[in-house]
Amino acid sequence: GGGAPIGEPSSKGHVVIGLEDAKSIAEEAKKAVLAKLDTEPMQLPSNSIEFERLWKRVKGSKDKARVFLASIPAEKLPTYFKSDIDDEVLSAIVECLDAVFLPDRLPEAVQVLSGMLSLPRFSIAIKLMSRKDKEALGAVIAHMIYVLGEPPQQQNSCSAPDASPPAPLVRQKLP
Repeated sequence: GGGAPIGEPSSKGHVVIGLEDAKSIAEEAKKAVLAKLDTEPMQLPSNSIEFERLWKRVKGSKDKARVFLASIPAEKLPTYFKSDIDDEVLSAIVECLDAVFLPDRLPEAVQVLSGMLSLPRFSIAIKLMSRKDKEALGAVIAHMIYVLGEPPQQQNSCSAPDASPPAPLVRQKLP
């Protein structure tokens, strides 16, 4: 049994289509799912355990992780990490900021980063980050500074050079 000809119903009632049509349908379905992810509010966690549980569920999908992080108001992030933030979670959030939010979703990245900056002991967590994570966080900050300018209150020691834009993103070392 070679199956039904293209455009004709198969023995299971499905219409057989060509490869290009299948790719086009799959791309449209992907766009529809991503559009729904952008408009459908995510469940907000109520504590750090719930945050980590939900994070584990979404971190495998860049789009779901982005929607999840962007749905959390910056002022809520410290409530999930009252004493400190897990190294793996911090690393995954930084990776998500670098790979998914920038350069097109800068306001969302600023929201997430501002929430992270208010975490207790965040400065200690930064010092304990891997070199790769520090470079990724440096790139995120450099891109934000390039686009938004220096923060008015104080100069950041990991700011980008004034001369040129990040290309594609400037990697800088953090202290």
